[in-house]
Amino acid sequence: MEASDEALKEAVSLAPLSVGVAANDAWQMYWGGIVKFEKCPDADLNHGVVLVGFTADKWIIRNSWGESWGESGYIYLEMGKNTCGIRKTTHCLGKEV
Repeated sequence: MEASDEALKEAVSLAPLSVGVAANDAWQMYWGGIVKFEKCPDADLNHGVVLVGFTADKWIIRNSWGESWGESGYIYLEMGKNTCGIRKTTHCLGKEV
C-alpha cells in the first residue's frame, strides 16, 4: 500500500526514512531545484535513498552519490504527486509506513 504525504510528513518528523525511488535521467542530470512529477513519474523503483525532511512544497532527500552530486548530495522532489514513486516503498525503524 502506498503511503500518503501526511503519513510521510509525520514519520520523517520523528526520524529519517528509507525510501525507494525511480532514479531516472532526472536524477542523473540533477544539479539543483525541485524535480517535478512530469520529469520523474511514478515508475519502477530502482534506487534507495533517505528522506530527511520536507518544506511546504518539496521532499528533501539525501542520496548516496556523494556531495559533488546534486545540491551537496541532496535532491528535492515535488510534493503531492508521488514524484519518482517516493510514496511506494517507505520504511521507518524497520516498519513500512
